[in-house]
Amino acid sequence: MEKVTVLDKTFRLSISEEEIQKRVSEIAAQMNEDLKDKSPLFVCILNGAFMFASDVFKKITVPNASITFFRLSSYTPVLPFKIPLSRLRRTNRKKLRLLR
Repeated sequence: MEKVTVLDKTFRLSISEEEIQKRVSEIAAQMNEDLKDKSPLFVCILNGAFMFASDVFKKITVPNASITFFRLSSYTPVLPFKIPLSRLRRTNRKKLRLLR
């Protein structure tokens, strides 16, 4: 089992990169099918979802798809989790996908 050390923490590999990329491709393929006649806006919550959102969005083939990013603090006690819609750029898009 492969191990990686970051600063003073050691981690072991539990899911291979190939398995992750296979699943990312499956997710993107399903989104492409579900959104083929739409103009989706993907919303990525920074920083944690950045790499995942990037991998998925590279495989999105839907015309007029776009992505935007938000940096939110998890230290603010807000339940349930809400994104202030006023922070989303004005759009007439009907489909919104949150990548978190």
